[in-house]
Formats: sequence, C-alpha cells, structure tokens
Amino acid sequence: MKMCFYPSKSSLQSDLKAFWIYVFFGSLLSSRQCLGFSLETLHPKVFRAPQGDSHFGHRVCHFDPTQGDSVLVTAPYLNNRSGGIYSCSYSTNQCSQLHVKVEKGIALGLSLACDDHQATVCGPHYKHKCEGFDYLNGLCVEISPRHTNTIIKPAFQECHTIPPLDAVILFDDSGSITSDNFQTMIKFIKSLIAMFVDTRAQVAVAKFSTKVSAVFHFENFAVNRDTDQLMKDVTQEQGHTYTPSAIRFVLKEMFSVNVGMRRNSQKLLLVITDGKSNDPREKFENVIPLANTLGITRFAIGIGKEYLRSELELIASSPQFVFETESFSALVSILSQLKEKIFSIEGTDTGNFSSFQMELSQGGFSVALYEGSRVFGAVGAYSWSGGIVQDLSHKLLNSSFINATNMEEDIKNSYLGYSLAVATVDGNVVYFAGAPRHRHTGIVLGFTQNHQNHTWTVSRRIYGSQLGSYFGAELCVLSASGLLAVGAPLYHTQGVGGEVRICPLHTGTLNCSAFLRGVRGNEFGRFGTSLAAVQDMNGDGFMELAVGAPHEVQGKGAIYIFLGRLGGIRTEYSQRVSGAEVGSGLQYFGVSLHSAGDLTADALIDVVVGSKGDVTVLRTQPVMCLNVNITVDLPIIPQHFFHCSAPLGLNTPVATVTLCVSIEEIVKGNIQGPFSAAVSLALELDPPARVSRLLFGNRSASYLWTPSSNLSSLFPVCTTQPIIIPECISNYHEVPLSGRLRVTGDIIPETGGLRPVLSPDCNSTFTEMVILEKVCGEDHVCVSDLNVSLSFLRFVFGFTFVLIRIIP
Repeated sequence: MKMCFYPSKSSLQSDLKAFWIYVFFGSLLSSRQCLGFSLETLHPKVFRAPQGDSHFGHRVCHFDPTQGDSVLVTAPYLNNRSGGIYSCSYSTNQCSQLHVKVEKGIALGLSLACDDHQATVCGPHYKHKCEGFDYLNGLCVEISPRHTNTIIKPAFQECHTIPPLDAVILFDDSGSITSDNFQTMIKFIKSLIAMFVDTRAQVAVAKFSTKVSAVFHFENFAVNRDTDQLMKDVTQEQGHTYTPSAIRFVLKEMFSVNVGMRRNSQKLLLVITDGKSNDPREKFENVIPLANTLGITRFAIGIGKEYLRSELELIASSPQFVFETESFSALVSILSQLKEKIFSIEGTDTGNFSSFQMELSQGGFSVALYEGSRVFGAVGAYSWSGGIVQDLSHKLLNSSFINATNMEEDIKNSYLGYSLAVATVDGNVVYFAGAPRHRHTGIVLGFTQNHQNHTWTVSRRIYGSQLGSYFGAELCVLSASGLLAVGAPLYHTQGVGGEVRICPLHTGTLNCSAFLRGVRGNEFGRFGTSLAAVQDMNGDGFMELAVGAPHEVQGKGAIYIFLGRLGGIRTEYSQRVSGAEVGSGLQYFGVSLHSAGDLTADALIDVVVGSKGDVTVLRTQPVMCLNVNITVDLPIIPQHFFHCSAPLGLNTPVATVTLCVSIEEIVKGNIQGPFSAAVSLALELDPPARVSRLLFGNRSASYLWTPSSNLSSLFPVCTTQPIIIPECISNYHEVPLSGRLRVTGDIIPETGGLRPVLSPDCNSTFTEMVILEKVCGEDHVCVSDLNVSLSFLRFVFGFTFVLIRIIP
C-alpha cells in the first residue's frame, strides 16, 4: 500500500497529508521567510535629473495611457523654485520636460496625482500682491494623456480692493470710574489704537459722561499717529452716563468728511462703558437705526457689574460683538479676542491678518483624484486650520470648500489637507484629510456628504497619539482591500523612526491598532514619508503596500514592501530595498512612491521610487511555488522488523520514501516559456531524538538531495531513498520525517534578468510521520483492556476488608 500526499490547501489545514512548499530566492534559515520578495534590484532603471538642484524625483507617477511606459516626475525647485514636470520613458531611457507655463516661484510639483485618464500637478507657493500685501495661494495644472495642460486655481483668493477703515473709539469717563481705573482704560485704548497699523486705517477717539467731546479726529490721526501725543491731554469729566446722546454725537460730528472721514471707508464704532445709561434726552431706539443707515459696524464693551447686557446688545451690531470684563484690569485679557473679531470683518483686514480665510490657503498642497473628481488640500485656509476643495466640474465653477472649523475643537493651525485620500465606504464616498499638527499629535478626518442638503460632516476621526509624530502626514487607500494607511514619519521610540497605522474601513468603528515599522536602529529614518498601494504581487488576490523611509542609512533611504492579507496587511515586511543596493549616489531613496501596474511590457507589477535627483523603476519578479509529493512504502512498518524480541530487518531496507518536486507558475505575466530552478532538498529522520530510530540507506539520519538537472515547470523530478532500522525499537511512536527546501530560480531569457522567485505564503519546511506498527494487539490501539473493581467492607469489630475483582 502506498501513502500519497497531494497539493491541497484544505488538506494541508486538516491533516498534513498534502502541502505546498514555497521557498524564496536565497537562504531559508532565517525566521522571516520572505526577505527579498519580490522586487528585482540587480537591474533597475534609474533616471537622472536633467538639471541639478531641482529636487527631481520629489513626486512620481506612472502615467501614460497611450504607450504605458512613461513616468511623470516633478522637479519643484527647477528654475529658481518655479518648478517643472518631466515625462520619462522606460523604453527610451529619456526624460523630456513638459511645456507648462507657470508663475515664478510657485514650486510646481510639490504635489502630484494621476489616474488612467489625467494627471494633476500643483505648486502651492504662488505669491501675488493685493493692496500691498502678499497672498499665498496655489496653482495647479491638469495634464491630459496627450500632455496638453489646463491651469486650475483651487482655494484661490482673488485680489479685491479693500476699502480703507475709519474707526471711532467712544469711552465712558463718568464719575463711577476711579482715577486708577481711568488710567488703566486709557492705557487699554492706546493698545486698541496701536492695532490699526495699516496706513489705510484711521482712528478717532471721543469720551462721554454728561457731556460728550472729541479727544481727536481722523484728520488729527492722519497727521500724527503717536498715541501718547494724541491722548496726552485727556481728562475725566466724572458726570453721568449719557450713552445714546454720545453715540448720536459721534454719528453726526465725527463720522464726517469735515473732520477727515473718507466717503468710501468701512466704518467702525467701539463703545466702552462701565454702567447703564441714565440719559434723559436720548434713547437707543432713536440712534441705532441711524448708525445702521450709515453702515457702521459697532462693538460694545461692558466693564464691571453695573452695565446692562441688554444695552450692550442694542449698541453692538451683533451679540458676537459684545465683550464683557469683570474689571478694568481685565481689559487687556480681551484685547486679542477683540482684535480677532474686528479684523475678521469683511473689508477690515487691513494688514493685520489676525484671521485668514483664503489669503494664505496654499491650495494644491496635496491632491487626490477619484472617479472623475479632484480634491485639493488647502493647509493655510482659515488661519492654517486648513481644508479641502472638491472639484466636480473640472473648472472649479461648482467646487465646494470643506473644512472643520465648526465641527472640531482646536482645529486652528492643524494643517488639514496636508494629505488626502478618497475611498468608497459602505456605498458612500469619503474624503480623508490629514491634519498632522492637530493638538500636536495629529488627526485624520473623514468627510461624507449628505446627498439631500449637500452639507459635509465629519464621519470618521482617527487620532494620533504621540506629540510631534506628524500623524496623518501621508495617507494611502488600498481600495480592493478596504484599508487606509496613515503615515506618522516623525513617530519616535527607542530604535524606531516612523510608523504607519493600518485602518480597516468597513468595520463599525475604526480600529487602527495594527502598525508597521521599519528596521530597528533607524530612529531618524522617517518611515512612512511616502505610501503607495501596489497591486497583488504574490497571487493571493490582496493588494500590497509600499512604504518609503528616505532618511534611513544616513539619508540614503530605503523602501519596504508589506504584503496584504485577509482584512489587513502583514506586519512583517517581505522586502526592504535600500538606496545603496540599487545605485551608488542615491539620496533620500523613497521620498516618493507610486505603482499603477506595468511599465515594462511584461504584464508584471512595477514600482516607481523617487529620490533627491533620481527616479528608479523596480520590476517585480515572476512567482512560482513548489509542489512536493511524498510516497512512503510501506505505509506502516511491521513490528517483526524492529521488535526487540525478534528483530528481523536490522540494517536492511524495510521501506522506501519517494519524493517528487514540481514547479507551479503562480504569477507569470506575459513571459513565454517554462520556469526553471536549481533545487535542493534536505531530509532528516527522527530529528528530536538523540539517536535516530530510522536511517536512510546511507546509514545516516540526514540526506541532502540535489537533482542532477534543474527543475522545470514542465515536469517533476523525483528521488527514492530506502529506510533501514539500525537497532531494535522500543519506542513505538511515529518517526518524524522532516524536510527543508532551497531553490534559486533561473534567469528567464529575454526578460532583462528576471528570474522566478518562490512565494512566501507557505512553509519552507515540512514534517510527515513514518508509522511503526504498535505491539498492542490486533486493533493496534495501546489502551489497556484490564478493568479493576474495588469494594470496601467494614465489620462491627472495626476491621475493614478490601475486595479486588479483576475483569480481563
């Protein structure tokens, strides 16, 4: 009878009667089986920068819908940081600069995205002057398959004429204010005047109690802006609080062209008081409509406990423009808030820029493409809170700006939109945006649109955990696997420099506990600086992830390949490729990554890696696995060969083991012809035992088989070895037969050096059992058939008898 083992995954999991053996190129003695799978590093294609110091390679993208062999490469520092973009052909090994007319200094190429139909490249450093001030926006270029281009302006703030500002400060000098508090208020007013630093802003000041008078007019301020000089003669009247009459005076006598007011100015009134009005001559209901007619924006400040909140709200243009302090000494505490409110009013942003909207948006800092739509990051929008611009029209006519200023706490200075990724989750499109400076630990927000009212809400939040880690600086969606990878390149712990979190998207709550890290000892490696989804490399149907660590090895850089699995990514990398092993002189290898399929016309996956000044194309190898079939004859070695009472088969063959090995082609692309490889198989009998119970025919417990000719995928190769018994056996347990394979694929002709490599998915070692007949009766079951029954009898005299009954 023969015992055969066939290659079946189900049988491998159930009873080890069949197995596949996958072996990678090189040694298998390491516990990590898959080092070196499956990028080919001996024959890379390296494109050199046509011009030095241009940061050629900062972003890369496989984009060539017609020929399929070209890579877009950006050089953001080209031509004095104006930037540029190149198309590099794999087949010709040439790079040509695309003709794109750009503004000076915009750093075109700091961001890049492409798909099968278009590419978009951006320069977020476009400075343009407006009313004497510098705006910092972005310009992007859409590149068609024929390399024609169209200019795009995401989150762009066009320059508009800012009207001059005329502001009047009206303060209370009634008798309820002590002398010390009066001086404190005067000091506060001087600080207010100092806020209006722009030459287009004018300030006038008036005081009131029973009487109202001007301290100085706009025309005085236009001549002399020295606050100490303007306020040096102020005295306190110490009368009653006639607030409405004072406001009417200001509207009539101070907001007048006769004293320097400009007709086209934005007008602002700031009223400061410590008490409620007791004016017998005028009412707020009469003067406030006049202020509205004149278009005057009004603020009100109440000090102490004697004023009425209702009066302040009547004076102010909006309840948001009401400020309250408990004392005069606390006035300074509201100065920054007051400044923020004043200069956020449309038309009053006259140089202070304490609250930005799109003036410094840097639109296009990042860009993502998804099913015909484009999404741009605008990290500088709204005081560097950031945001993203969704473009569906290809002309930004119907674009929408999405941010989280009203949805998240402490979003200011977060840089939302530093990175972008788009995914479909449970039927909804989700825009993921990284904000690496949020609370200094970073956050990733997922935005989903309500299709009924078209509003955007934050549907997902992924929080960073370490200060300064820049969590969210890079994002990557593995769409086929339903995963989001989040880079934190400045994550730091002992021996670790950078981390990538893996977040499954189709779970109820995001669980990003799985993480990837690089080789220990690279604390400044910036692992996670770049991320790229890679199509299935090993034939298991799951996407892989490439991770760049451009600062490893003292700035030479490295990239890592992590293979996919069901529901996630394997946390042990399958390959690490350093810049030093790819080409001499490479710096910051891995600063950018991209993979979109085949560049080299072999239908195998390729990976494009950017460095500082160079771009490398790495090909993947074809993939094979080894099918091992084992036959043991006899399947059970009879006891009369080894029983110590009468051993009959000592030192003579009592059984044979036949092993056949064949190659199965797993990933081949369009390569023609069979795979072949040099194979060796190391076998060992009874490895745990100090003295082996069984030996091979060479009277050794070990046997190394190297076929005389290389193995081919066309047919298997086999070997048969006898098994002998050196001495009688008293241990009847099964005898392990272990094996370990090594394989080196042969170079495939006309492929430029490609050779098949073995998939890391299955064991490189195996163990099967050689069965010894057990001397246990006809059923071969060594369980006793003897039953023992005990009975205890006690008599009245205190004696106890034990009855033992044995049943055979």
